[in-house]
Amino acid sequence: SNDNCVKCNQSIASVLHLHGAFCKNCFQVFVIHKFRAAIGRTKLITNGEDVLVACSGGDNSSALLHLIQHGKSESAHRKLRFIPQVLYVDEYGALEVSSEDRMAKRAEILQVLIAAGFPVYVSSLEQALNQKRSETTAGSFFVKAITSNIPLPPNVETSELKSVLSRISSLTSLEDFIKQLRFQLIVTIATELGISKVLTAENCTKLAIQVLSCVAQGRGSQISQSTGFSDSRNNVMFIRPLRDLSSSDLAAYNKLFDVPSTVNPIVIKKTSSLSIEHLTEMFVLSLLKDFPSTVNNIKRTSEKLEQADLRLPKCYICK
Repeated sequence: SNDNCVKCNQSIASVLHLHGAFCKNCFQVFVIHKFRAAIGRTKLITNGEDVLVACSGGDNSSALLHLIQHGKSESAHRKLRFIPQVLYVDEYGALEVSSEDRMAKRAEILQVLIAAGFPVYVSSLEQALNQKRSETTAGSFFVKAITSNIPLPPNVETSELKSVLSRISSLTSLEDFIKQLRFQLIVTIATELGISKVLTAENCTKLAIQVLSCVAQGRGSQISQSTGFSDSRNNVMFIRPLRDLSSSDLAAYNKLFDVPSTVNPIVIKKTSSLSIEHLTEMFVLSLLKDFPSTVNNIKRTSEKLEQADLRLPKCYICK
């Protein structure tokens, strides 16, 4: 673009945004402000508190980790006061990939996470099936990553996981089951580490898709918790600090600042057939071409919804 930045009106714009074109520096300030404001205005995280950062190595979580790195650096105007610890859950056990390819991909992701300079813990989706172990085996669900060469789970556990998943015929049910396995595993690991807050990397676009997907699947009553800034349905609170940034914002941020990322393995499964969430995603993204405010409108509407305070037993799976 030959236009000047709408913010500083001096540098040449390099990012086209809904609110105008930004130069590289002003766009960084914009993204950091959105991230910091989301965390600061709720005051859910206290100074010096340990926080678990769930990272898959994809665009969103890589951007989240990079923003936390910047917030903890010496150059930050006001440093982030919480203490981040990173958790990577390996989901390649759900796919038909060789052990060699899985090990290489896992090492690639871990190398990036370890380079961030925070403690890194590794677990696998296979461990989610072992959550009924006794307390004497606490800590067996994850290992601390000192190097990127972490052994894979035993073949018998991977075979068991694939056997369970193979019985689910619907792709919608399969995606939801994997999501719930991951969610419960993160809760278990956070509890074992004595951490009560988990940061996840859902962005505005993803959450808008999830709002409509929840309604389509008869889960409208869960929208406020499933897509809000925080989810407090468990003893561990899930916080979404990127919910004011779109997927295009984060993709542009990663490209401008050379943030390494990889493809989420479960996304690959969506190409084989269409789930409800994938159909919803196609619908929302098609609307964005002609109506760029679609995602923001869905998000703002969902923010007005509140969950009724019903003292009823919760579903063990979805809470």
